[in-house]
Amino acid sequence: MNRKKLGVSAAVLFGVFLAGFLPEYVRANRLEQRLEATRPAQQLCLARSMLGMTFLQTSMQNYGKARDFAASFFEQARSMTGQPPEVDQTLKHILSQRDEVIARLARADPSSYGLVQHLYQSLLQISGKAGT
Repeated sequence: MNRKKLGVSAAVLFGVFLAGFLPEYVRANRLEQRLEATRPAQQLCLARSMLGMTFLQTSMQNYGKARDFAASFFEQARSMTGQPPEVDQTLKHILSQRDEVIARLARADPSSYGLVQHLYQSLLQISGKAGT
């Protein structure tokens, strides 16, 4: 009889464990999915901030800092995934101008301001369409 009570007790204990564990497990998975769904928007916001700092530093003629921010921006933009097609297409266009932007900033070329401004405006436009 003791073995039978022990078996029933173990089964009840396991049932209580599952009753507490499963709802939290489901909740955690749902929250993780929601977090993953926000990742592309977060990446786009970070890229927008980096390019914004590039634009600001360029306007202040701090070309060395602008170049550093631009390099960080292009690294961030290159690593972005899961973006809508229109955003992805604009990012590819922006990335195609990487070498020119970095070169102009390295030379402290004042014309880099216009180029960075154009890229920043393009990124702001797609950010609005992406809902960020």
